[in-house]
Amino acid sequence: MKANMKAKIIFRCCILSLVATTWGCAQYPDYEIDNPPFIDHKTATLYINEQLQLTVSPVGGDYQWSSGNESVAKVSQTGLVEALSEGFSVISVSSGKSTTTMEVTVREFIPLEGFTLSADSIATNTDGVYQISVYPVPENATESFEWTSADPGIAMVNQGGVITGQNGGPKPV
Repeated sequence: MKANMKAKIIFRCCILSLVATTWGCAQYPDYEIDNPPFIDHKTATLYINEQLQLTVSPVGGDYQWSSGNESVAKVSQTGLVEALSEGFSVISVSSGKSTTTMEVTVREFIPLEGFTLSADSIATNTDGVYQISVYPVPENATESFEWTSADPGIAMVNQGGVITGQNGGPKPV
């Protein structure tokens, strides 16, 4: 008789558990998890006729790409951006109800033909700091340049043209 009573209690607990689980789940709406796509660039500056391959994740999703200004930059359905003319465009990628954007600025490439400096030479002292300015030729050149020191043990230079003396001695920067 005890075994029969124990079986009834276990049976009733199972039924009660099943009813509670089913009834509890029915009270809440289903939620669809929709993570926005991630683009590997937030912004980009391109020259006319330059291309940039964007990567989106999670990989293997169903994505739709679009450009806010197709006269400036167009984008393929594989995320390849092509710069067409000077200006600004917002590139969007959508998946389900989520959209992520990135900004593209397109510029004309104007080569650097030369430059002049604000000083031809400086005499460095240890820990002395000097600012040299560069003036590109032509003035509207978009090609970049890089500052370097012939001997970082004598003078170091950062990309803003700030020279810091390390040890005395003449060296070109």
